Amino acid sequence: MWRPLRDLLRPAGPDAELAGVDPDLEIRRMETLDESVAAALRRERMLTALLSLFATVTLLLTAVGLYGTTAYAVARRTAEIRRAHRLHRLRTIDPPPLHL
Repeated sequence: MWRPLRDLLRPAGPDAELAGVDPDLEIRRMETLDESVAAALRRERMLTALLSLFATVTLLLTAVGLYGTTAYAVARRTAEIRRAHRLHRLRTIDPPPLHL
């Protein structure tokens, strides 16, 4: 006589195997193991990427700060060396008188 519609329409693939176990089983979402692991690790990967971005910015700011500090120190030292060199040149060209 009449057969239920679910007997006429049998799913193919993994759904068919699950339907054989329990015909009333409702499958809401199927995913592979790779998809399941990727979904579970999505938040950790995002946080790791964000932390890496902050670390890169920190290293960049540190490098700029060290460069600025070194450039300032070299500029001051260069000015001191130039003054000393000019003074030495003046003393060599026109030495101070000797008191004998």
